[in-house]
Amino acid sequence: MQSKVPLYPYNAKTARERGELDKWRESFRENCACAGGIDILIREKGTVEKIVELYGYKRVEHVLANTVQERRGDGRFRPSNRDWANGHYIPPDERHNCCFAAQSHSAILDGFISNYRRFVMEHSQHEEKQKLRPEPEEKQEMQMGGM
Repeated sequence: MQSKVPLYPYNAKTARERGELDKWRESFRENCACAGGIDILIREKGTVEKIVELYGYKRVEHVLANTVQERRGDGRFRPSNRDWANGHYIPPDERHNCCFAAQSHSAILDGFISNYRRFVMEHSQHEEKQKLRPEPEEKQEMQMGGM
């Protein structure tokens, strides 16, 4: 069952200014749980699909991108994965962003990120193909209209 907690788009300081600290805290806790879940799945040889099922694409992507960004000087991430991560906006927060960075070894995380990106691409291509297929009712109308 996927988490129902929305990903909060601002840092703690902005949340405080907006009077939305409760929303930020709830999202922050979920980000931390997601990072821990990624570490557990890696340790137990779990799959990308499982973490996406639990936390959803947006949160998993947010946590993975944050993890790479938090390891700025770490050369063990592929350039394509580093570029991918740097292309995601993570609200700057020196006190809290490190808390929802996965702790697994960088080289293993790099492979996990590659698997995640491949999974997302395959899944989105499958969804696009499904959209191109007419629904059964549409097929029937097309067949009847074409007579």
